[in-house]
Amino acid sequence: MELLGYIIPFLFVLTIVVFFHELGHFSVARWFDVRVETFSIGFGRKIFSWVDRKGTVWKVGWIPLGGYVKFFGDDSVASTPDREKLGEISAGASALQTAGAESPLSRADDRVLTASEQSECFHFKPLYQRALIVAAGPIANFILAVFIFAFLFSVVGQRMIPPRIDAIIDDSPAQEAGLLVGDVIKQIDGRRITNFSQVHEIVSTSADDRLAIVVERDGEVVELTVTPELVAVTDQFGNTHRVGQIGVERVLPPMVDAISPDGPAEEAGLQPGDIVRQIEGQDINSFLAMQTVVQKSAGVPLEFTIERNGELMTVEMTPAPVEITSADGKEVEVGRIGIQGHDNITDYDIVRVDVLTGMVMGVERTWFIIERTFHFLGGLFVGQEDASQLSGPLGIAKVSGEVAQGGLVPLISLAAILSVSIGLLNLFPIPMLDGGHLLYYGYEAVAGKPLGERAQEFGFRVGLALVISLMLFATWNDLVKFRIFG
Repeated sequence: MELLGYIIPFLFVLTIVVFFHELGHFSVARWFDVRVETFSIGFGRKIFSWVDRKGTVWKVGWIPLGGYVKFFGDDSVASTPDREKLGEISAGASALQTAGAESPLSRADDRVLTASEQSECFHFKPLYQRALIVAAGPIANFILAVFIFAFLFSVVGQRMIPPRIDAIIDDSPAQEAGLLVGDVIKQIDGRRITNFSQVHEIVSTSADDRLAIVVERDGEVVELTVTPELVAVTDQFGNTHRVGQIGVERVLPPMVDAISPDGPAEEAGLQPGDIVRQIEGQDINSFLAMQTVVQKSAGVPLEFTIERNGELMTVEMTPAPVEITSADGKEVEVGRIGIQGHDNITDYDIVRVDVLTGMVMGVERTWFIIERTFHFLGGLFVGQEDASQLSGPLGIAKVSGEVAQGGLVPLISLAAILSVSIGLLNLFPIPMLDGGHLLYYGYEAVAGKPLGERAQEFGFRVGLALVISLMLFATWNDLVKFRIFG
């Protein structure tokens, strides 16, 4: 049952994203009168299938890791051309044209060839039509993301938390930059900030980047520069992430929401609702501040001052040492007391916007994900980002299961993010992917003729090797993160 809790959300999210991607290809192909032989969600042997009135086989395969649309004239699910079939179609159409006949042309295998087959074949369509059909898949992914985000902004609503700084960690980038408690963040690198969540979105993906930040302080505008540091943080599911952080927080006070069994907090008698006021006589005004002290004190007894029902009490806890992977990829030991924080922000509003504004915000959010993805890839290329952060199907399944615990809305939001990622990945100029086909068409547009058959076949082989290598690498990352290997 626990395994199904990951598999079902994963299949739900992936099926939505893959279906709309292939629907993009399918819809534009039908628009240009291309014969579609197969529309498949998943690969391998079919679970079930049916045939529509135009002869397209719709099927669901046993391997749910993608999908494909196979056009008339294709040799494979990657839309590589069937050279033999294309030659037969071309020869048959030429023979009919020479004879001036509209009737079928019989062949030795008793198959009937008509001139209409050339007009229905994807590979005989004009260049611009082929390019639009190929690009329609990734574009459909982006459109899906925009509509999902628009729905969330317009119907579900967005929790708007004022971007005010309530706490700053000592010796943090925020303190070094001159930020103060009470500052209201207005802009980061020219992007208007209206919600505290936007601060986290930008900062977490901008480690070691100098960010221009504009704050409002006592009615005046102050311009500063802050450089997020790369840190390893652990989420509520125990996953370690390497993200940028400047050391500011909105959650006050540091209240205990849940307690892990058999941890130092449970042994000390802590209860949900307790508030940590001091550690070793040092005032604690945020959960992040408490985490900072605890993480640096593995195996060291600490005296905690706890507020419970308006009364103060003192307990002693020794943070348990836990091995995690640090921001620089090394195994380090940090302290844990086994509690989960409580988001007790009260000064927020649930804001819903009209449909048009929601669409605009959906476009902005989609573009933000694209821009941040390129930022990460650029950092990866120059060595500023860690390739271990790349995840494959196992990682996506794990995240899907964890997000699903928060309900349907977070899962739908994850589908939008994944849709953008898959759309963008498919546009990479790698043969086998949509971007590789567009690269070939770009050559054809410039040279006035298609790339040679051998060059295309070589490119597809190289592309297949790259795609398989990337998937294996990402899967290995997942296995290492799950402590199965490594």
